[in-house]
Amino acid sequence: MDLLQRLDAQVLSRTLSWLPQRQALQLMILASDWVKLVAAHLRRLVIASDLPLGLVTRAAPWCQRLVELQFQACQGDTEKFWATTARCVELLRGAPVKQLGVKGRYVEKCRQDCQDGTLQDAQNLEASPIFKALATHASHWDVETFSVELVPLADVMQPMGCFLEGATGLSSLMLRQCGLTGPGAAPLKFLCETLVSLPFKNLLTLDLSMNALCLEGANFLGEFLQCTPQLQTLLLGGNGLGPAGLAALVRSLSQLPLSTLDLSLNGLGTTGVETLLPAGLQLQSLNLRGNWFGSSHSEIIVHLLQSMSATLVKLDISQNKLGPHGVGEIVRNLPPLPKLRALILAENQFATADFLPEAFGHLSEMAPQLEELDLTANQLGSHRPTVGALCKQLPGSLRALWLGASSLKGENLQAVLQNLDLPLLQRLSLVQAMMDDQSLQLFSGWWVKDPLPQLQFLDISGNFVSGAAIARLKLDLHRNKAFRQLKGRGRTHPLKSYPHHS
Repeated sequence: MDLLQRLDAQVLSRTLSWLPQRQALQLMILASDWVKLVAAHLRRLVIASDLPLGLVTRAAPWCQRLVELQFQACQGDTEKFWATTARCVELLRGAPVKQLGVKGRYVEKCRQDCQDGTLQDAQNLEASPIFKALATHASHWDVETFSVELVPLADVMQPMGCFLEGATGLSSLMLRQCGLTGPGAAPLKFLCETLVSLPFKNLLTLDLSMNALCLEGANFLGEFLQCTPQLQTLLLGGNGLGPAGLAALVRSLSQLPLSTLDLSLNGLGTTGVETLLPAGLQLQSLNLRGNWFGSSHSEIIVHLLQSMSATLVKLDISQNKLGPHGVGEIVRNLPPLPKLRALILAENQFATADFLPEAFGHLSEMAPQLEELDLTANQLGSHRPTVGALCKQLPGSLRALWLGASSLKGENLQAVLQNLDLPLLQRLSLVQAMMDDQSLQLFSGWWVKDPLPQLQFLDISGNFVSGAAIARLKLDLHRNKAFRQLKGRGRTHPLKSYPHHS
């Protein structure tokens, strides 16, 4: 205890922040004198059902540096949990909270459990107590970031509106999977009407992902966006907007200083992209993942990039069906993208015998600053000549490369290794690349030549390799002073799915 008290405040704060917050709070159990010491340096607190309320009660008066507060329901939690969290709101009203979040559960699944007799009462699933408490104490906090996830807002519209009325300093509002549509899009209509009446002039980020807004919701949202003149980030992934829904938003989008726009999983197709063209957006990040683009849609995508060619930093067109022709045409006809750092082409199934790898040679010229390239799940390895030729054309500026969900064993892997000339590469992903122990041995033999002097991280998860082979590879990799981490475990069979990079 004496030693901790002698530590510099900044050192102590960093020490406690590295601990899982539950462990940090439990330090108070060791001695009553530690309550003030620990709580005074706690900056982030996640309140879940496994955190005793008694600890929060004891710590609350001393939480003078708490800036992030999260309430998170777990499987099996009921109204009792939400009532408990409501009490925590009152206890912590004096903390300088800037970031506030509420995360619920998959309520529709839980209501089905009620019908099946698994749960006693569907009403127990509602999170109204926590929102009523937030509405009551909103004036005590100067909240800048507010997030709600997996909570049906139809059940809490009134207290939610009251809270927002007292949180006019918001710069970030995130409402993910909150069932904002419902019958007649009533929750979204109520929310937008409430927000329009408030001075949200400083709102910079709005996330309404996975709410199935569709056309009806898009009409309400378009009206609200006209009241957010400073909005820079708009995330609308997974809302089924379609071309008509996007058309309802275009006028508002064209008037905003947007830098980031996520339109993934909205079924836009060519018609939707054409609808977006008049907005003349100058984005830094554009996400068009999973929008039903086919091989004949490449021209319109290139056209869309023209207005943002001078500003674009990240482009995601993954999970489409562009194929060898579509990807080839896009890469070959890219406008100059001097600031582009990340290009995500995963799951477009293009690296076949019909693909002309020379198209990738255009990337070095048009995107000289490109650092991240994701080629996951593109049939790499289905045609051996394409493998080597494609790798040979990769830009030398790359620092991160994803080649997972491919067929890279034996001669295919050799073709990759022989043609990789990436002196700046720091991260390489070969997740589920169908490699075996012999593949790792081949990699080790190639590694001796120091082909990737800056490589720090290698991911070989989900391959058919033994623990012994991984151990040998790890020893070889660490002979390079720059290398830091090998990710992957020995397995008896490949995994059935692969992870995306973050």
